[in-house]
Amino acid sequence: VLLGMALARRLAGNRAALVAGVLLTLCPALVQRSSVVIVDTVATLFVTAALVAVLRLLPDGYAGPPPAHPVRWALAAGLLSGFAAAAKYPAGAVLFAVLTTVGLLDAPMLARVRLAVASIGAAGAAALLGMPALLLKPRAVLESLREQVTHYANPSMMSTNGAGPSLLTQTFARYELGLVLPLVGGAGLALLLARRDTRNVVIPWVVLAAAVVVPVLAFPFQPFRNVLPLVPLVIVGAAVSCEAAARRARPVLAAFVIALVASFAPGLLLVIRVRSARDTRAVLVDRLALTLRPDERVLVVRELAFLPAELVRLGAAATVVPWSDVQAAAESSRWAAIVFGQFEKPVGPSAPDAWLASQPEVFRVGSVPTPMSAFFWRTNDEMLIVARPRP
Repeated sequence: VLLGMALARRLAGNRAALVAGVLLTLCPALVQRSSVVIVDTVATLFVTAALVAVLRLLPDGYAGPPPAHPVRWALAAGLLSGFAAAAKYPAGAVLFAVLTTVGLLDAPMLARVRLAVASIGAAGAAALLGMPALLLKPRAVLESLREQVTHYANPSMMSTNGAGPSLLTQTFARYELGLVLPLVGGAGLALLLARRDTRNVVIPWVVLAAAVVVPVLAFPFQPFRNVLPLVPLVIVGAAVSCEAAARRARPVLAAFVIALVASFAPGLLLVIRVRSARDTRAVLVDRLALTLRPDERVLVVRELAFLPAELVRLGAAATVVPWSDVQAAAESSRWAAIVFGQFEKPVGPSAPDAWLASQPEVFRVGSVPTPMSAFFWRTNDEMLIVARPRP
């Protein structure tokens, strides 16, 4: 939020910075990812920070030679670009924006080359510091990248319902940006691009957007989080639009801000409802712990991915076994309960579905089938079942 406000303030003043702060605080795309552990939020932070740092290379009027100590800011922008890449590889594309800014400076060629080399060197050092595997295990990194590309190229690997909504459809979804923000933000960015004094600021942003968006368009499905680093720039554009409207009449500014905040309301309500729900695994442990004695034992299917710390809360001994081994394990000993689930697709002829279905059910929680693939996202509403095995 503070970094986005810094960008808006430099471009359009304090009033635009306040508007940007409000929008960054309430934007559903950012709010929904602020409550989960996800690398895209960290990458977005470093991308925005790198753009703030490289803006210090430009003089107050955005034209003419760079201000004092340009190498310091070139190093800072490169360092932050490297950390962005370490957080999530594609976010390292912000280095292209940094180098484009350096290339547009009104300075001798040798000075610009010096700044570019400083940025590239700092970015490389930061990337290695944040992700040592880039140097120590480059082959493993490349294999992981190839594997991810394979999954994105095959929609069935990403979703059982096909490719899912397009990137454009997701952009206008109420739980991401909604309809109003992209339009107002795009207008503000176009205004900055049209103005001669701010053009050199926005051209690097266009380069960054192309570097982030064009590669993902090659795949039939891309989650919106892969373009999350661009959201603060859209919001800064919206703040610039609001400031331009305010110069005509202050009531127009209020109308713009109210319209934008109102457009966030449906998405925020959905995000609050979804993100505030407890994971069914935690709910199941709470309920099951009330029925168990310390000397009893519980059999848990491994593919449900219970955290060991959660199973400790049962207050009874828990044994975790693969789905394919649950019947044999259950028949070889006495158990107070078996914890299993309903999976999305069959896992082979030896799957003990029929045997588990015949066991007396105690209770169940959740409604969504559990994915068997490690590459599928889980929900907080997976269907879990507790049964007491027949003697």
